[in-house]
Amino acid sequence: MLDPKRIRNDTAEVFKRLARRGGDFGLEAYRKLEDERKTMQVEAEQLQARLKRQSKAIGELKASGKEDDPALLA
Repeated sequence: MLDPKRIRNDTAEVFKRLARRGGDFGLEAYRKLEDERKTMQVEAEQLQARLKRQSKAIGELKASGKEDDPALLA
């Protein structure tokens, strides 16, 4: 099994060695999928950060006694 980090860091060399073994693994298809993975990872991290900020804001509202205001919690 190939290490995903090695594939990402040394893509051309890994695919070159695989090709020597007779495989055609689609370097361009891999790069496209890797770009999509990176984009989705960034989106996921942004959503996690947003959730964390909102959770903190709700905690602060509850601590200040304003949790009864549904407009603020929305």
